Amino acid sequence: MLSSNYLMYLRKSRADDPSETVEEVLARHELMLQNYAIKKFNHKIPDENIYREVVSGETIGDRPEIQNVLNRMESPSILGVLVVDVQRLSRGDLIDCGTIINAFKYSHTLIVTPNKTFDLSDNDNGQNYDIKILKLELNSGSEYLEYTKMILNRGKNLSVEKGNYIGSIPPYGYDKTIIDKNHTLKINDCEANVVRLIYSLYLDNYGYTKIANELEKMGFYPRKSNHWNPAVIKDILNNPVYVGKIVWNRRKGVKKLKEGKTIKSRPINHNHLVKDGRHPSIIDDSTFEQAQIKINNNPRIKKAKTMINPLSSLLHCQTCGKAMIYRTYKQSHPRLLCNNQSHCHTKSAKFEDVFDILIDTLINIQNNFKFQYKNQDNKYISNYQSQIDDIKKELDKVEDKQNELYDLLENKIYTRDVFIQRNDKLAKEREKAQKKLKQLLSNMPKVIDYEDKILEFKNVIAILKDKTINAEVKNKALKTIISKIEYKNEENRIILDVFLK
Repeated sequence: MLSSNYLMYLRKSRADDPSETVEEVLARHELMLQNYAIKKFNHKIPDENIYREVVSGETIGDRPEIQNVLNRMESPSILGVLVVDVQRLSRGDLIDCGTIINAFKYSHTLIVTPNKTFDLSDNDNGQNYDIKILKLELNSGSEYLEYTKMILNRGKNLSVEKGNYIGSIPPYGYDKTIIDKNHTLKINDCEANVVRLIYSLYLDNYGYTKIANELEKMGFYPRKSNHWNPAVIKDILNNPVYVGKIVWNRRKGVKKLKEGKTIKSRPINHNHLVKDGRHPSIIDDSTFEQAQIKINNNPRIKKAKTMINPLSSLLHCQTCGKAMIYRTYKQSHPRLLCNNQSHCHTKSAKFEDVFDILIDTLINIQNNFKFQYKNQDNKYISNYQSQIDDIKKELDKVEDKQNELYDLLENKIYTRDVFIQRNDKLAKEREKAQKKLKQLLSNMPKVIDYEDKILEFKNVIAILKDKTINAEVKNKALKTIISKIEYKNEENRIILDVFLK
């Protein structure tokens, strides 16, 4: 067995010491697993096979590194994944647990921990006891997670009741501080003056966008952006924190099932907590109340949520990366313009012009698939696969020789010096073959089903051209083949860069 055929996955969990940083926990676990790998494989796991999860997330969808591990496991060259314990792989819901089990089972990949190796593809009389044990481990981890979350939420609510600030990022105008071992806020004088200015301008009948522009003219900018967003201005005007209140769970995370998938949203929670805080106010009660009256007297009338833009969430400005929005006019055609146009100055365009160019672009891509289909060289791919198979056989022979070498040493047929000499020779052969295999795998052309691609594009193009089909259906059809479209307008010449899935 080669250490290069194994991956290592590292993740900090709630069971770890909370005083340790993510980096400290991962480093400690990595050392533990590398020592185990040396004992088991005589070599460390190479760094390119180590995946360190530094973001926190309850589900697989929230953790990019576990997704990378699952993708790597599809390769026959990966034999196992090393983890400190199996609950590092998932402490999510039953769907995530099932995803983990199926991924390891059907890819025939081992889960290797210092205490036990789980082989989910190994059946003993039709019953796999490793799967049963793993299910119990993952389910107990899920139950522990839910219990921990309940206890933590109870503690957070109690802390809010006492007026403490428990958010991770302080609101604009404040810095975090600790007073009498309690987390609270202190005024950031520079930012607080900007907050007061926002309220003053708003009560002088400045709109959100006009306030944003005025602040930038004066040289005031938000913390982590080059420009003020009108929505941020509105949030500042609506936030009771500026009159000394603590708000908690105003936008509580909610999970819903949509089209067979669990999605998260953060709608406004009308039962959120508002308590007197320990921190000083920036805005007096009278000013804040006047701002709320003005906001409530100018409610934005919500339009029907029927989708009218088939390019929604797909089309982005190439200059600044912001989404392009669909704008309708009473006496002219709908247009597409950048949501950040006042700063990036990207020219707008008629929607129908952009849409026609997109259809032409998809037709050109489809024609390219047809050309590739007619001229694809299957012999070239077969030759690559043949070379890969030969290298794998060569590596198998090296491993057989390695085992024979150990037997000859144990039976005292070879002296220690002869063993070291022969072992070094085998190590060089192995390294040479592994480098060649890695090069072949990285350069091997992808096998693309052009016939399927051609049919897929044909169906989408037909949907786009059909004027009886609504924007939502067209949007869903486009998202089956496209991940993103970048837009630029140079001297009234529209250019679209289409990124395929």
